[in-house]
Amino acid sequence: MVQQTSEKLLDSEIENVIYPIDPNSLSVEDTVVCEAGMVPVDYRCVPCSKGKYEDNGNCNLCDVGSYQDTTGSQRCHNCPDGRSTLGMGSINAEDCSDKLVDAEILGLEFKVENIDAFKLKQLELEHELKLKELEMKEMEKRKEDELKFKQAELEMKERLEMDKKEKEDVFKLKELEMKLKELEMKERLEMEKMKIEMVKEESNTKV
Repeated sequence: MVQQTSEKLLDSEIENVIYPIDPNSLSVEDTVVCEAGMVPVDYRCVPCSKGKYEDNGNCNLCDVGSYQDTTGSQRCHNCPDGRSTLGMGSINAEDCSDKLVDAEILGLEFKVENIDAFKLKQLELEHELKLKELEMKEMEKRKEDELKFKQAELEMKERLEMDKKEKEDVFKLKELEMKLKELEMKERLEMEKMKIEMVKEESNTKV
């Protein structure tokens, strides 16, 4: 879309006249508008993955104490009362647990009385690894689907080309058959003419 243009060019009457345009007077920008729950990635709209929600065109991890088990969502589901998650980006209700007692969030650090801090960190790392694996699987599946679609499209084009070629070959064959029939007809006419000429000559000779 054109955001700016020169006032002089707008006020000019253009009729079979070429006006030079100053590159500095134009500003062109491509924008991708996505539906709710989706974000632009490489000029395509991609849904936010599980464990995330869309907000102002960005995919954000679900906060501690919430989860999201579907893709393309704008908010996360809160855990039932008395339950919470071990970290951010939980992907299903089973991640909500009542094992955390008197847990409170202090910035990015967790003060947990009933779980060893090292074990908690280990669980968080495992959870992040699981999320990354799921994202990789979703990305691979998306690429596989795109490849299958392109292959199907290519096969369809090849079939259309083959059908077109077959029809052209049939048409050419019919043309050849018509020409052959014309030649046969001409040959027969020539033969008939020769016979008539021979009969005439014989008649003249007898007379």
